[in-house]
Amino acid sequence: MDTVLASLIAVIGTLAGGLGTLHLQQRSALRAEHRRDLQTTGAAFLAALTRYRAAVYALWTTNPTSPDAHRAERIAEVRSARATLTGARDALLLLTADPTVRAAAHQAINAAYHLGDDQDQRHISTGRPAALSAHQTALDALTHAIRTA
Repeated sequence: MDTVLASLIAVIGTLAGGLGTLHLQQRSALRAEHRRDLQTTGAAFLAALTRYRAAVYALWTTNPTSPDAHRAERIAEVRSARATLTGARDALLLLTADPTVRAAAHQAINAAYHLGDDQDQRHISTGRPAALSAHQTALDALTHAIRTA
């Protein structure tokens, strides 16, 4: 009887250990998947920020005497880049609840949008560095979130 009881305890212990290991492996896999998703989505967001700023800069540097079709093309590029940026931001916000990442994303997108909304080119000297700084803050927040996820 003692042998049966000892065997039963050994089997239960083995099963419990196996289930514990399985749970830890699944949890680790989910965390790794979340890190990959956050990295991919964060990179898409940062790339969209860069594309939007480049489109705005291209619009700013368009010669005012250029044909209307050329200027209209630049405006369409800015609008397309802005739509892409909004989508990338939304995807990032859906993926993370990290308040630092969320705040940095909002700051970066608001700084970038301010560039496109500001029609006075005198503000380029202040708006562009602010947008670049906000971009770096978002990059730093995402890097930290990915490393600690």
